[in-house]
Amino acid sequence: MKKIILFFALSILLVVGVWKGFQTPTSVLGEQTIPRIMLTLVEEDTIATYSNVLAATVFDALQTVTTEKHIPLKTKKYDFGIFVEEIGNKPNLKDHAWLYFVNGISGDVAADKKTLHTGDSVEWRYMKPTY
Repeated sequence: MKKIILFFALSILLVVGVWKGFQTPTSVLGEQTIPRIMLTLVEEDTIATYSNVLAATVFDALQTVTTEKHIPLKTKKYDFGIFVEEIGNKPNLKDHAWLYFVNGISGDVAADKKTLHTGDSVEWRYMKPTY
């Protein structure tokens, strides 16, 4: 009887441990917690989605994915923050530009200033800007 109880106790601990491992949505670097997010690049008829991206900001997410996937990225630093000029050899033009959205809402600050939270969904869309 003691062996059965011990077996069930160990089984429960194992299941809880595995479940908790899958529930860890962040990574801790020093004192800073970095959320895991999903990043999608939408370029005309092409959509690429990357899951479990560790990123503190919208720009961090983009830079992580473009570096890991060897996608060309051109940016320019301004006083207000980093401006994305080109992703994957698609430059910003008069009639098309790269705009970011977090959880479906367009960005209102520079990409490096927009902080993320665990579970956020980030999209970079190559689209006609509306003014």
